[in-house]
Amino acid sequence: SAAEALEPHRLTGYLQELATCFHKFYDTHRVLGEEESLREARLALCAVTRQVIASTLKILGVKPKERM
Repeated sequence: SAAEALEPHRLTGYLQELATCFHKFYDTHRVLGEEESLREARLALCAVTRQVIASTLKILGVKPKERM
């Protein structure tokens, strides 16, 4: 819808909201050190979030940093 409406700012708003939600999750929940099934689920969520952020930045023409 952002492309159809010629409103790329929707993507940046989405990324900011996603990053805020992920930060709250990561700050609240332990990823490592949990039982295996929970750890695997949380690691999968981290990997998917990373991929969504990277893909959206690529659409915007921004190269993400590998490390902070």
